Amino acid sequence: FRAQRKLPLDLGLLPGVMGYGTGVLRAHYVVAFMRGLTPGVVSTSSLFISEKTGTPQHWMMVARGIGMIVAPALSSDTLGWATWHGNMQVGYATLLFLRALCEVSAARVSSVFGLLPRFVLIGGIGACLDTWRTILVTIVHREQCGQAMVIYAGIYGFGCTVAPYLTVCLGVRAWDVLACVDTVTALLLLRKFLVIGRPRNWKDKIRSAGNNGGGGSLTGSECTSVNTSVAGSMQGSPVITRPVPRSVFRAGVAFIFIVEATETALSSWCFTYAATHLKFSSKAAALLPTAFYTTFTGMRLLLIPISRKMAPSTLVQFGAWAVLACVVVFFFLTRHIDRELARGMPPDDICSKYMSSLLICLGLYGIGSTPLYSMMLASIRRHGTIAPRQAGIYDTACNLGITMGLAGPSVLGLPSFELLGGACVWLITVTHTKYFPWRDSGLPC
Repeated sequence: FRAQRKLPLDLGLLPGVMGYGTGVLRAHYVVAFMRGLTPGVVSTSSLFISEKTGTPQHWMMVARGIGMIVAPALSSDTLGWATWHGNMQVGYATLLFLRALCEVSAARVSSVFGLLPRFVLIGGIGACLDTWRTILVTIVHREQCGQAMVIYAGIYGFGCTVAPYLTVCLGVRAWDVLACVDTVTALLLLRKFLVIGRPRNWKDKIRSAGNNGGGGSLTGSECTSVNTSVAGSMQGSPVITRPVPRSVFRAGVAFIFIVEATETALSSWCFTYAATHLKFSSKAAALLPTAFYTTFTGMRLLLIPISRKMAPSTLVQFGAWAVLACVVVFFFLTRHIDRELARGMPPDDICSKYMSSLLICLGLYGIGSTPLYSMMLASIRRHGTIAPRQAGIYDTACNLGITMGLAGPSVLGLPSFELLGGACVWLITVTHTKYFPWRDSGLPC
């Protein structure tokens, strides 16, 4: 901890940037990478596991999705209590050990009744770890939490990129790699706790940081007040808090739900839609999600320095407008292609005619989508302290949006789903410019 205090502070972050010396936020770099690996491992190995146990593949996906959706809301109070009492290291390591046990046994069980609970736990524990990250990041980094979230999201994207290669090389044994990494990370956290102990003055750092809102003051009945419930379980006595206004939080939750749904739908269904509906070849269809992911991941390298100069709400507004423009263009491009196909134009000619436009459109879509997840959380945090229960609700909305994005395009079609989602994202930002303004002018409102 003393060594960490010598770190340079020109990153726009607060002293003790790694969770006040607990090592938990550092550990989440590994967890974020593992979270990117897990969907690839699950999707690749599920066929083998299905044949072995007789469990339908979609049952495993549903079980993992249930855990991801339910766990943050149910566990947020407990996570807040553990944070308030300085038990982050032990609790985080316990969750990692439990997930490692589920991972190492997932490919070895032979019964559906033993398999599905493991997938529920794998999804639920991953969601709990993400919720704990959200709690700690908003406490430690406060109004600059968007920069930290960008880094975590970038590492997650790198894990998604590596996952196919890992599963191709190792197959079902990739589960053992996941379990090994979780175990080593948990052991390192426990060693830090047992050998070094809690950081010096951790109570003052965690508890006072959790109660300092960012800049400005609220008006009306939402002014700074003595509050014992807003912090959920992160309380031992009445403290001075400024909670996030409910209207701001509701808008942020609705926004992130739709954002996750639209991004997941595009990344998951773009290849299938291009290959089956637009009649593109497999090689050409693969270029479309690649264009999205290339800019979606690469833009994060620029987003960190940009976020030091611009307010997070400014980046959210820019992203929403960019997404709206791209989904409208994507919708009309696909309609033009449908008409060309109906007239009997060869698919190869259509591909060569429209491929450049589609790649530019989806590349710009990736640029516009990059700041939405991380900067919305930072925009909410500027209005006050995010309670653990609110962090759980926020992550539940994210995971529910991911689930919706996996299923929605099968009902509405990908272009219509993206158009609807992009319009809703834009509408939320336009109607809530009081909370998420283009210019930073004395937030919070």
